[in-house]
Amino acid sequence: MAATEEGQHQTVRELIVNNVKTVLVDVINRLNSNTGLDYSLYKVEWLCSLILRLGGMFEEELLPNLLQARHLILQMVNEDSFDDYSTTRAVIATGSKGRPKLDISRNQLEYYLEKGFKGADIAKMLRVSDKTVYRRLHEFGISVRASYSSMSEAELDAVIQDILHNFPNCGYKSMRGHLLSKGHKIQE
Repeated sequence: MAATEEGQHQTVRELIVNNVKTVLVDVINRLNSNTGLDYSLYKVEWLCSLILRLGGMFEEELLPNLLQARHLILQMVNEDSFDDYSTTRAVIATGSKGRPKLDISRNQLEYYLEKGFKGADIAKMLRVSDKTVYRRLHEFGISVRASYSSMSEAELDAVIQDILHNFPNCGYKSMRGHLLSKGHKIQE
């Protein structure tokens, strides 16, 4: 298809692909200069989250490559705890009949919850069912509910009013982002 001429509208798919390309070019430039590895990792994880929310053809086409990029950046960072957060699925021999148990560590689950991923998103990233993720959370005694802020309605209203004072045109998603940046995770 020819390049979009001035005044011509892009399709939603073209717009998303162009934006993803722009972010990836920025990540590649930072990686080439060997600066901003943490930023690059953040951007790739952000893209993974975005692609998971978009689903469909974007998830099928882009997510495997983004997860591979994430893996490579983590290798560059040389994190000691990389294995705890990888998306490869090791199995544990249980010694009983049936399908072997998938090895999903407590650290992996805590990491993804801390980063704000939902159970369904974690399941997609680990390529397991939602039920497997929730079963492991239960086995490890990890409560998703416990990860939410335990502030009162009055305290939440005060924090929201403060944010609205500084950002009067703040919408729902921006408000959630501001609350998360202040350490307040709330239910949707």
